[in-house]
Amino acid sequence: MHIRILLVFVILGAFMASSDTRAVAGPVKAAPAPATGGLLDGTPEERRACFSDVRRHCREAMPDTFRILSCLKDHRDKISKPCLAVLESHGQ
Repeated sequence: MHIRILLVFVILGAFMASSDTRAVAGPVKAAPAPATGGLLDGTPEERRACFSDVRRHCREAMPDTFRILSCLKDHRDKISKPCLAVLESHGQ
């Protein structure tokens, strides 16, 4: 369960890095995910639920998914209800 939520934040971090307005030498490539039969794939809805919260409260933690998760948990009282629901649904 923890691995799935971490993957959500890895994907979210890669998306945020690629959407940065600064010039980038080339496209950002995420490391390939281990073959797990899809168990680690965060849904688009889960990524959208936490996108603004990560950007607002935990940008400095990127791209370290453990730090992002810790940051979101530290800011639990400030994050949106949809993102909180994603954390809770994964036992966080």
